[in-house]
Amino acid sequence: MKKILAVLGFCCLFVGQANAGLIFQDDFGTDGNVRFASGSTVGEWTATQGNVEFWNFGGVFAGRAADLNGFPNVLGGIQTTKSFSFVANTSYTLSFLLGNNQGSSDNGVKFGFRNGNDIFASGEIINLRTFLSGLGVKSAVVSLLFMTQTDIEASIFFTSTGTPDNGAAIIDNVRVVPEPSTLAIVALGLIGLGARRFKK
Repeated sequence: MKKILAVLGFCCLFVGQANAGLIFQDDFGTDGNVRFASGSTVGEWTATQGNVEFWNFGGVFAGRAADLNGFPNVLGGIQTTKSFSFVANTSYTLSFLLGNNQGSSDNGVKFGFRNGNDIFASGEIINLRTFLSGLGVKSAVVSLLFMTQTDIEASIFFTSTGTPDNGAAIIDNVRVVPEPSTLAIVALGLIGLGARRFKK
């Protein structure tokens, strides 16, 4: 029984690691503060509209974070300079730390994946200040789970929405990972049941 569990465990671990590889991760670094305008690129990001700042906020946003403030009074947005490959019928998760640096308006943020001008997966928080205060927090990890029906190349994007203001959403710790396959989850469950039975 031990040999069977070990082999099953190894196979399951292999399947899980094959699907759990990190596709993209960025915490915007720890360099100095920088503001860049639409069409300009900093690191792995291009400003798609307005002005954007990579700023050292401190606190939970250790190091720099992206402030989509669009200063002065223009909605800001960013998009990765690279496109990433997404395989049909595979689940993926985009997650990021979301904070608020808004002025007088309760603006929002739209996020997701874009292929050219076509958005194929997205989420939106319309009123960011209301959203965070409703949770009783100043920042929260937000996730978008998605699956595509065909193989596709796409970039990650974040865009301010609502009324142009001198403040906007703060984005940090952006990650994209594939979700474990159903086979891996079932195999892990069987390993757990087998180990429990073996202990008895």
